[in-house]
Amino acid sequence: MVIQLVLADDDSPTFVLLTKLHLSETVITDDEGGYLSEVMSQGCPRLQILELVNIYSCVRELTIHTSSLLTLFLVAVNDLQWLEVDAANLTRMQVKDCFVIELKDSAMSLISMPAMGEFC
Repeated sequence: MVIQLVLADDDSPTFVLLTKLHLSETVITDDEGGYLSEVMSQGCPRLQILELVNIYSCVRELTIHTSSLLTLFLVAVNDLQWLEVDAANLTRMQVKDCFVIELKDSAMSLISMPAMGEFC
């Protein structure tokens, strides 16, 4: 599956009622993560569960700022170099096989999750 992310022209949330998003074996055409970050942070105000598994894309930076997210799973998000998560109610998070090995020293994560109960 190939997905091209496009935000609404009026800056209103794109997926107002979406509470769970699971994408697997997906190609996301994006501007290095800008649209994906914006859709996750602003376009899905009720998103509680986000699962990205085997994502083939040019998403190099992923920034998620949301208070609704409870669970985040990132598994094999190819090319990811920067992860920033600011999710006050996040209780479960797993990040696996995401950062490019050659860039390990330059890969960066900023995480703020005061409600964290499980981190893998």
